[in-house]
Amino acid sequence: TPEMKWRFSEADLVALVQTQAEILDEAAAHVAPGGYLAYMTCSILAEENEAQTEGFGARHPGFALRGTRRWPVSASGDGFFLAQFERVS
Repeated sequence: TPEMKWRFSEADLVALVQTQAEILDEAAAHVAPGGYLAYMTCSILAEENEAQTEGFGARHPGFALRGTRRWPVSASGDGFFLAQFERVS
């Protein structure tokens, strides 16, 4: 929501990024070889997007990043981010 930028602290961001990493790690355990994992946020923050996907790749070398896409903030809504991983081993 637009007012979040006024109420969202650095500590909130750190906690959110940790929760996202835990969810990604749990989801990865359920992806079969050759399967895909999509990670999406309604955020434009690098900590939640590029840094999160880099961290996931470092923790899970059996996954290959197949692509990312960013939708910028527009007058009609929030920005979005998508990363697609394939389990290769």
